[in-house]
Amino acid sequence: MGCVSSKPAVEDGSKIGKIHAKDDERDGAKTDGAAEAPKLNGGVNGKEEKAMKLAEPNAVVPADQGPPSMLGKPSDAIENRPQENGFYGAPLPTNEKERHETLCACQILDSAPDPRFDDITKLLCSIFRVPIAIVSLVDTERQWFKSAQGLPGVTETSRATSFCAWTLLPKNPEVLIVTDALEDERFMENPLVTGAPHIRFYAGAPLVTSNGMRLGSLCVIDTEPRHLDAEQLMVLANFAEVVVREIEKDIARKEETDRLRSQTSGLIGAMDCFSEGIMLVNTDSEMWNILFVNDAWSRVTGFSREEALGKPVFGLFEIPGTSHEAAMAQYRGVVKKHTSFTLDLLRTTPDGRTFRYVTNFRPASTDALDNNKPIGIPGFAEWPSGQADQYYFVTVNEKAMCSLEEPMQPGQEPKWAPKQVGGKRHPWEDVELGPLIGQGSFGKVYRGVWNGAPVAVKIIHMANDSSLIPAAQQSAADPDFVAGAGLASATPSSTMRGALEAMHSVDLGHPNIVQTFKSTQRAVQSGQEGRSSISSPDQETCGRQFTETWLVLEYCDKGNLQDAVDRGVFNRPHRANSMDGPNPPKHTCNVAAVRETALEIASALAYLHDINILHGDLSGGNILLTSSSKDARKFTCKVADFGLSRVLSQEAISTGTFGTVTHMPPELLTTGRLSKSVDVYAFGVLLWEMCTGKRPWAGLMQMQVIFHVTIQNKSLEFPSTVPEELSSIGAKCMSKDPAERPTMKEVVVALERLEPSE
Repeated sequence: MGCVSSKPAVEDGSKIGKIHAKDDERDGAKTDGAAEAPKLNGGVNGKEEKAMKLAEPNAVVPADQGPPSMLGKPSDAIENRPQENGFYGAPLPTNEKERHETLCACQILDSAPDPRFDDITKLLCSIFRVPIAIVSLVDTERQWFKSAQGLPGVTETSRATSFCAWTLLPKNPEVLIVTDALEDERFMENPLVTGAPHIRFYAGAPLVTSNGMRLGSLCVIDTEPRHLDAEQLMVLANFAEVVVREIEKDIARKEETDRLRSQTSGLIGAMDCFSEGIMLVNTDSEMWNILFVNDAWSRVTGFSREEALGKPVFGLFEIPGTSHEAAMAQYRGVVKKHTSFTLDLLRTTPDGRTFRYVTNFRPASTDALDNNKPIGIPGFAEWPSGQADQYYFVTVNEKAMCSLEEPMQPGQEPKWAPKQVGGKRHPWEDVELGPLIGQGSFGKVYRGVWNGAPVAVKIIHMANDSSLIPAAQQSAADPDFVAGAGLASATPSSTMRGALEAMHSVDLGHPNIVQTFKSTQRAVQSGQEGRSSISSPDQETCGRQFTETWLVLEYCDKGNLQDAVDRGVFNRPHRANSMDGPNPPKHTCNVAAVRETALEIASALAYLHDINILHGDLSGGNILLTSSSKDARKFTCKVADFGLSRVLSQEAISTGTFGTVTHMPPELLTTGRLSKSVDVYAFGVLLWEMCTGKRPWAGLMQMQVIFHVTIQNKSLEFPSTVPEELSSIGAKCMSKDPAERPTMKEVVVALERLEPSE
């Protein structure tokens, strides 16, 4: 893959007015050719010079700085996407260079087959009743299969045809669901769909390393359309974590532990996780049959994989101090509640020695195996269903094992009774927590049930000493966030308090804003935030005080706007006309759907701005969709995630905390000046996404996007197939000069003037 040249400069995009796109401009960007390059003012964290060198049109890329297609000449949104015979795959993630470096450091590509991974893919085929299951690793130009069931003789495909490459794109890791590939704009013409193996259904959980990078995915595939519920997807996500643990454990084996800790800088997680034995059991059977064990489990317990797989737990272990029947009577009540618990188990060796193991049982369908690396479950997946309630992950480590020198005496206190793991998991008795939906700037959002109704439960963490940077911002898994070191100081806690003020200082009541039903706060120690985790808290934060804010929110069941754009919800087949050139587009935007959606978003923003609240991080991931029968779209938009919101006491404020770079205007990147016009600019980007069906600046690294917007004065350009009345609204919103952008009230008026039937 080589460097790709940039397009020549075209019309001035800083002027408010009508936009006329050239048919041959495929990159969706235009340049103010005569504009003088602005001077950056510390807004890109002191990396401006490096960014300019990497993104200059004639830059020569050093061989040791990653794949040449990632760096060097700015490329257009299509040419920088992998393609095969005219089919374009997923855009490159903004952290592709760092991601690929992590993949190479794992030293797993082209390695020999391994039963550890084959056990997992075989089990997934059985659990989900699918013909294909794969451990897929996304390389520069291919996806390579570490393990594949149902694809005999196939070890790789091109990256362009990879479904798994789409799991690399979301801001935060989440499972990708494709219920019917023939109805999804991204995949309907994919050679793996139109030809062998004729994929129709796909579910893939990203493989997230301890440093936050995504290597690929663990996926299940079917040749027929189908659905998996949220509990089944949680099982898949947990097995993705098991796969990553096995990969990272191999790194630890290849290097000396001390040297690895110092040189890989967080590439591997806590070494304790490598000694943690993991077992999956099916509690539907009377004796709890064992479906999976890892090597650490075999080492800790002394049973080999062959001795354990398919065997009942209580054929290998005993329950101390009681009969099996008595234990099962109490166990059934615990499992019916679908909660986590601990259980003491005994094993007597052939030579007469007895060992006691303290085991932790966690529902595989609701609890994350490692809450430090959560994988979100799409909000549109059905929950609860109970289809995977019988599966429990059981963990044990060497620290939880002891040898019994003397047999238990009559009357000794029994150790068999199930005990709930951790303390009280949340502050409300009437709220039931379910699978993780996703994580935002400062917290996590879970599925939940409140008084029998589906809700979303958001948990926000804030360090009481104001010294901690939110994990979402410092993690490499969140590359779309930037902290401008040269800008006015804003501590994470002050930012968080501003967000809480925005959410609670005013009773937000608008049909297109996610409603908050109730909230509370509580103090917690680090390692206890949100839901209990098997993993130990970080030593540097152990014992630190946090404030946890819990919000019960309106639940939106149709996913988010970004996913809808990716799936082609706003596209319709292009109707041939006399104006078509030699290569007419296959699809154009559904103007009616775009107008209605844009009007809902604009109305919500106008309402917020009218009470002096700005959103601060408007993007497709923060626009949620909920079912509605009021029009042909079958959904209504709800603006959400006020993690970077501010209550304005003046026209503009300075900030050191940024939102999504692809949706940020030049003045925010260069000066850190945050005002209502920043939301207007981001709205213009959203309108461009809906009209084009593309992601803005797709395939470019974060610093290249900044260079395009601030130095080259490039703007996103609407295609000529978009009606002028609609494209002009978006162009005005994305004006270079904030003073020339309309207010959101003016945008609402302009959208209302458009004919709904257009």
